Amino acid sequence: MSYLTYNGKIVQSNHKYVISVSSAPIFDLVLTFNDIGTDSPVANPSSVSQWNAWFDLPTQGTPFTSATVLGDAVTLSGGSNITLKDFLFGDDAAAGPGLLSIVDTGCIINTGYGTFSPDGVYEYGCYNLTTAVFPALTSIGTSSFQNAISLTSFTIPNGVSAIPLYAFENTPITTISIPASITSIHYTAFQGCINLTGFSVSGSNSVYSDVSGVLFNKTQSTLISYPEGKVGASYSIPNGVTTIDSYAFKGRSKPTNITMPNTVTSMGVGAFDFCNKLSSINLSSNLAAISYQAFTNCSSLGAITIPASVTSIGIESFRNCGLTSITIPDAVTTILDSAFNNCTKLIDVSFGSGLTTIGNNSFYSTRLTNIQIPNNVLTIGSDAFSTNPKLTTVSIGNGVTSIGQSAFYFCSSLGNVTLGNSVQSIGSYAFAFSPITNITIPASVTSIGDLAYNQTVPTVYNLYPLTAPNVSTGTFGDYAKPLHIQSSGTSGYNVSPWTNVAKFSSIIQDL
Repeated sequence: MSYLTYNGKIVQSNHKYVISVSSAPIFDLVLTFNDIGTDSPVANPSSVSQWNAWFDLPTQGTPFTSATVLGDAVTLSGGSNITLKDFLFGDDAAAGPGLLSIVDTGCIINTGYGTFSPDGVYEYGCYNLTTAVFPALTSIGTSSFQNAISLTSFTIPNGVSAIPLYAFENTPITTISIPASITSIHYTAFQGCINLTGFSVSGSNSVYSDVSGVLFNKTQSTLISYPEGKVGASYSIPNGVTTIDSYAFKGRSKPTNITMPNTVTSMGVGAFDFCNKLSSINLSSNLAAISYQAFTNCSSLGAITIPASVTSIGIESFRNCGLTSITIPDAVTTILDSAFNNCTKLIDVSFGSGLTTIGNNSFYSTRLTNIQIPNNVLTIGSDAFSTNPKLTTVSIGNGVTSIGQSAFYFCSSLGNVTLGNSVQSIGSYAFAFSPITNITIPASVTSIGDLAYNQTVPTVYNLYPLTAPNVSTGTFGDYAKPLHIQSSGTSGYNVSPWTNVAKFSSIIQDL
């Protein structure tokens, strides 16, 4: 036998009479301000109609039915299924900085884009917000709590499926619990959370797991995110991990030493980007490639051994690193654009026997002193070795067919260059402002770009093509130097455009 309450009295229910009583729960939303008199976004904090207008209700959900002010806190009751608008608090000069706490019992189901963060124009944001409680939340908007620099904790309700980009960026959150419902976490969601010591993942989550606070996929084959505040100078990636996810360690000041097991075969984009305290890392012997921006801005990384298994070195993979020397394994076929760009401590490089392409800007602004490019290399990209002030000698192998624009531009100590016998094109500014003392161009060359040798000031030019190569205005600068040629006659060098591009003191035929 069961009993129900009806009109304040206890009544009996049976198979013949069943009285069903249902009443919707009344939810409260409590906002606490530093000074409600000056911080409230509405003129009269006791006016429920003004609060409904500010929250854009009923458009954004069921309106509140009452507003009660006690001290610097206002309690809004009766609302439900509310979505907080984009930059709702963040772009308000008073409400943003003045909001200290927001505690909900079930009114709010969604936060919008940047609800509590600066809108990028007025830069207010909720930088004094210490408490945010939303038990009925089903979705978190992009950048919702970005730059809420006083928010040390947040509970993600079970029911939220995704943590979007920049959701908690630059907040001082110390730990975060990932409920069973989460199926997606953007890599920027906790970027800049320097106090985050670890992730705690529900054992019922079907996508994620954690090992000692580090975030992994469920099977722990992919390391997804290393928390920025995790204690410890050294870290050994667990055996069995095959993939380091994109940006997994991006911007971490710790660990400074990392050991990678040989089970790892791939790294995502920017896996160790901006790890400016990383001083050593042992790479897996089965790693297939160095990914795009893998070690960009690792300024403390003075040395690294690239495994023999690696076949390509990605774009900007070591840009702005502290490397002093590097050996390119024989399996590497391509060094992509800007791979070692601005490695200002790099003084020595050894190229492997399988290399065919040296990309644009790949060794721009390094401190290489001597370059030996092997015969297997076919192409040297634009600005590949530009602005290398310590470079004195370059030997280009017999396989190279093209030298890109500005490839050796402004190498202010470069006095000696040997070109291989397969070079067909020399790009504009290729050797400009590099003080080469003796310029020798092999018979294979068919075109030389504009200002390719501008301001080189050599003692002599030696051109050995049987037919005068195509040239552009200013190819050889304005210095009157002897031109030695090897051809059946000088006629090809005495006609336009040759007479317009250089002031040769004489043309000498070397038989």
